[in-house]
Amino acid sequence: MSIIPLFPTNIHHVAVDNYSDIKADLIGFVDAKKVADPKGITKSNTGWHSELLNSGIVLNTINSALIKFFNNNNYYNIQNFEVTSHWLNVNRPGDTNVLHCHPGAQMSGVLWINTPPESGDLIFESPNAYNQWEVMKNYTNEIRQQTLAYTVFDFTPDEGSVVFFPGSLYHAVGENKSNDVRYSAGFNLKLWSDT
Repeated sequence: MSIIPLFPTNIHHVAVDNYSDIKADLIGFVDAKKVADPKGITKSNTGWHSELLNSGIVLNTINSALIKFFNNNNYYNIQNFEVTSHWLNVNRPGDTNVLHCHPGAQMSGVLWINTPPESGDLIFESPNAYNQWEVMKNYTNEIRQQTLAYTVFDFTPDEGSVVFFPGSLYHAVGENKSNDVRYSAGFNLKLWSDT
């Protein structure tokens, strides 16, 4: 007897090289954008969210991490990729981002710039949470862990890294329960292939 995990939803993780050398510059970049536009915009956030950006150290950092990811493995048959949009997030204590997805985006992701402990996990909701709720809630913890058959999964931020995932995957950011500010950058990604 066995259980075969079928149709997985893959989450990709890559560390930013020499992150400690650029962390202060990234925070300075975000702070400057926030000073220039203190109101920001409202999307899924209760904290500050920038307008869409098209250049800067944050985009360079995201692109460098993605180049490292795609060049150092054979997970994908792609010709190239493009970060189609990116933005900045500042979550003060008490701030959160509600459950949402990114319609039209092949993949979406986050660069964790400053993530104090308890500043808000990235929470993924299973695409099967609604139609397989009764089955999933009745699995034993052992089977849930072996097959990753969770209705929701909390991903603790790994400062100085990038995580990306299908843009259709519903996700949220938990409440910042720390006494510090959480800095991150979100992005959407398109993959290009010959096939």
